[in-house]
Amino acid sequence: MPTIPALPICPADAVAEDAATPAPLAPAEVALYDFLRATRRELAAERTAALGFRVPLFTVLTNAALREVARLRPCNSAALLSIRGIGPAKLAAYGDRVLETLDRHAEALGLNRLPEEAVAAAWVRVVKASKLAGGQERVARVGASTTEVATASAA
Repeated sequence: MPTIPALPICPADAVAEDAATPAPLAPAEVALYDFLRATRRELAAERTAALGFRVPLFTVLTNAALREVARLRPCNSAALLSIRGIGPAKLAAYGDRVLETLDRHAEALGLNRLPEEAVAAAWVRVVKASKLAGGQERVARVGASTTEVATASAA
């Protein structure tokens, strides 16, 4: 049986993998992440009761979004909106409860809250090749606002 040679990994693939790999959480951040998961469970149960059918947890907030909230600990709605996976609809539906959970537990765990500018500067988004002229994946954002990311992505 012939062997198939391994294909080399192109730099664009390496960037995409690095950007997609979540940073490990510190022990206090893991505890905060667990509190956020419990809040998500409560929110899903409330939505299930209101709608009359089961609402999956990931449709409330994904694990990745909760990890970023625990890692960055945004201090207000604008900063929370900078978290990937939290858009205007999820912010309106769940933002207050997420911020309440952060208010209740972050200080007790010895974690400070980050202002909007710090949260916006902390994340990097990979723009898919299908959205870019030239057909290459690249990192579109390094410390810019969400509006600047969208502008840079369109270029």
